Amino acid sequence: NTVTVATAALYFQRFFMAEKVGRFDALRIAIASVWLASKVREDGHRLRDIHNSFIALLGREEEGKALKMEEYWVLRDGLVLHEQAVLRALAFDTEPTQ
Repeated sequence: NTVTVATAALYFQRFFMAEKVGRFDALRIAIASVWLASKVREDGHRLRDIHNSFIALLGREEEGKALKMEEYWVLRDGLVLHEQAVLRALAFDTEPTQ
């Protein structure tokens, strides 16, 4: 959904307006922003699908296919922390229009 992508881009930009560049991994923040936007917009994309999309864009498709369950949970836990960082930077204001 293009609205979800635009919302994620807005979250990403607002995050780095509030945080120092280099303090967080930009790729992880981008994935967390898309995941958060899909929740806010109620698109319901799975984290594994979002992660695999980013991996495909980076040209590392085999890495996404080979993701084992333990690795997935480590990835998920890390992205939850990044999602929380995005929410804190946004002051929990997820409404894109202002």
